[in-house]
Amino acid sequence: MAQISGRMLEVQPRLLGRVESLANNINPWLRRFALVTLIVAARDDAWLGALSRLSERLSHDYDPYVKKAAALAKDRLKKAAART
Repeated sequence: MAQISGRMLEVQPRLLGRVESLANNINPWLRRFALVTLIVAARDDAWLGALSRLSERLSHDYDPYVKKAAALAKDRLKKAAART
Protein backbone atom coordinates (compact mmCIF):
# COMPACT_ATOMS: atom_id res chain seq x y z
CA MET A 1 0.00 0.00 0.00
CA ALA A 2 2.87 2.38 0.74
CA GLN A 3 4.15 1.80 -2.79
CA ILE A 4 0.92 3.30 -4.08
CA SER A 5 0.76 6.17 -1.59
CA GLY A 6 4.44 7.00 -2.11
CA ARG A 7 3.95 7.28 -5.84
CA MET A 8 0.79 9.32 -5.32
CA LEU A 9 2.79 11.70 -3.16
CA GLU A 10 5.40 12.05 -5.90
CA VAL A 11 2.68 12.96 -8.41
CA GLN A 12 0.65 15.14 -6.03
CA PRO A 13 3.02 16.86 -3.57
CA ARG A 14 0.12 18.71 -1.97
CA LEU A 15 -0.71 15.42 -0.18
CA LEU A 16 2.32 15.92 2.08
CA GLY A 17 0.12 17.65 4.67
CA ARG A 18 -2.09 14.59 4.89
CA VAL A 19 0.91 12.30 5.27
CA GLU A 20 2.23 14.51 8.06
CA SER A 21 -1.15 14.43 9.78
CA LEU A 22 -1.01 10.62 9.71
CA ALA A 23 2.30 10.86 11.54
CA ASN A 24 0.46 12.58 14.40
CA ASN A 25 -2.27 9.97 14.63
CA ILE A 26 -2.78 7.94 17.80
CA ASN A 27 -2.79 4.74 15.71
CA PRO A 28 0.81 3.47 15.41
CA TRP A 29 0.07 1.74 12.10
CA LEU A 30 -0.90 5.08 10.57
CA ARG A 31 2.27 6.71 11.92
CA ARG A 32 4.29 3.87 10.38
CA PHE A 33 2.35 4.21 7.12
CA ALA A 34 3.30 7.89 6.97
CA LEU A 35 6.99 7.04 7.29
CA VAL A 36 6.91 4.23 4.75
CA THR A 37 5.03 6.46 2.30
CA LEU A 38 7.84 9.00 2.50
CA ILE A 39 10.50 6.29 2.20
CA VAL A 40 8.96 5.28 -1.11
CA ALA A 41 8.59 8.89 -2.27
CA ALA A 42 12.20 9.62 -1.28
CA ARG A 43 13.44 7.66 -4.26
CA ASP A 44 13.27 11.17 -5.62
CA ASP A 45 15.79 13.18 -3.62
CA ALA A 46 13.36 16.10 -3.43
CA TRP A 47 11.58 14.24 -0.60
CA LEU A 48 14.66 13.62 1.53
CA GLY A 49 14.07 16.73 3.67
CA ALA A 50 10.54 15.71 4.56
CA LEU A 51 11.70 12.16 5.25
CA SER A 52 14.47 13.42 7.51
CA ARG A 53 12.11 15.59 9.56
CA LEU A 54 9.52 12.87 9.94
CA SER A 55 11.99 10.11 10.79
CA GLU A 56 13.65 12.31 13.41
CA ARG A 57 10.30 13.12 14.98
CA LEU A 58 9.15 9.48 15.08
CA SER A 59 12.45 7.83 15.96
CA HIS A 60 11.55 8.04 19.65
CA ASP A 61 8.04 6.63 19.22
CA TYR A 62 6.93 4.08 21.80
CA ASP A 63 5.76 1.57 19.18
CA PRO A 64 8.47 -0.85 17.98
CA TYR A 65 7.10 -0.99 14.43
CA VAL A 66 7.18 2.79 14.12
CA LYS A 67 10.75 2.78 15.47
CA LYS A 68 11.68 0.16 12.89
CA ALA A 69 10.23 2.28 10.09
CA ALA A 70 12.15 5.28 11.42
CA ALA A 71 15.35 3.21 11.35
CA LEU A 72 14.60 2.20 7.75
CA ALA A 73 14.09 5.87 6.91
CA LYS A 74 17.42 6.82 8.45
CA ASP A 75 19.08 4.03 6.48
CA ARG A 76 17.53 5.43 3.29
CA LEU A 77 18.86 8.88 4.20
CA LYS A 78 22.37 7.50 4.79
CA LYS A 79 22.34 5.77 1.42
CA ALA A 80 21.24 9.00 -0.26
CA ALA A 81 24.01 10.94 1.49
CA ALA A 82 26.61 8.37 0.39
CA ARG A 83 25.57 8.85 -3.25
CA THR A 84 26.32 12.56 -3.16
